[in-house]
Amino acid sequence: MKCVGEITMPSAYSTILFHIPTTVTIRIEIGPAGKARTLTLDKDVPAMRLQLEAYFKEKARYRESCDGEAIEFTIHYVRVEPESNFSISEVRFRPPDQFFVFYHQLKPSLDPVRSKPPQKRAP
Repeated sequence: MKCVGEITMPSAYSTILFHIPTTVTIRIEIGPAGKARTLTLDKDVPAMRLQLEAYFKEKARYRESCDGEAIEFTIHYVRVEPESNFSISEVRFRPPDQFFVFYHQLKPSLDPVRSKPPQKRAP
């Protein structure tokens, strides 16, 4: 954390829900002016890459004194009960480098992504 100036907390959005539960380790190379130069993931999930780049590359600021250094974080995405009427994710940070994103899945009747049973047609 010695190189972190400010970071946003990851969360779980609909674009990555099919990949939860999972654990992803990211590596950030810090460039000039406290901006991330590159971000690499240990898993190839394009939707997850987009979200994590937004959080840890585009919106984050690192210390200028860390130019040329690299840091790593591990993000654990965990599905928890109970199911909810609206999408909820809660983030907890465990120093020095672990994030836990707890996601409450939507109730089946409210989740447009889940498959629904076939409907009977009227005669």
